[in-house]
Amino acid sequence: ARNLAAWTHETLRFEYTKNNKYRFASDSSRYSGASFICQNLLGRKHKMMDTSTNAGGWDASVMRDFCNGRLYDAFPTVWKSIIKQVQIPANTGNGSIVTSKDYIYLPSHVELSGTTISPYSGEGTQIGWMNDYSARIKTIGRDSNAYYTRSAYYSATSPSTNGKYFVTVDNDGDIPGSFATSYNSLGICPCFSIG
Repeated sequence: ARNLAAWTHETLRFEYTKNNKYRFASDSSRYSGASFICQNLLGRKHKMMDTSTNAGGWDASVMRDFCNGRLYDAFPTVWKSIIKQVQIPANTGNGSIVTSKDYIYLPSHVELSGTTISPYSGEGTQIGWMNDYSARIKTIGRDSNAYYTRSAYYSATSPSTNGKYFVTVDNDGDIPGSFATSYNSLGICPCFSIG
């Protein structure tokens, strides 16, 4: 009963992104099967960090804890039996990439935009159909909303701006130059991979 009460009833629809996208957490020689991204945003917003920092990036975020705790626990048991823990690369905010092991994760900057800028280019590959603003627009109910990516903001040319932001997608689907302070509550676009 506790698992059923972990989340209010909410119907989520997911869209296929790609096969063999991430390595399994338990066996890095094998890739997961299909990966999926939520068609829209969860009905509630969440902050990325408790304070104004991006230190440690996705791996150290309260958003990651929320996604792999409360959100994952709210999935139906049959879904949890096929969702696999995978290795998720993410920028830490200082230009380096760290890999976490996640059941539920957020999309990265490169997955949504195809950017070739380092360090974001080390966070995966572009989702084939995420090629314009309209493809990136996500809603809560009927309203488009800004949402977080798992990519900590990093600028080699303006290092003073590093340290407290995460890359976001704004409510118009724009991603280049879109970022928010990590303690702001924004939309959540969960992703997962199956075996």
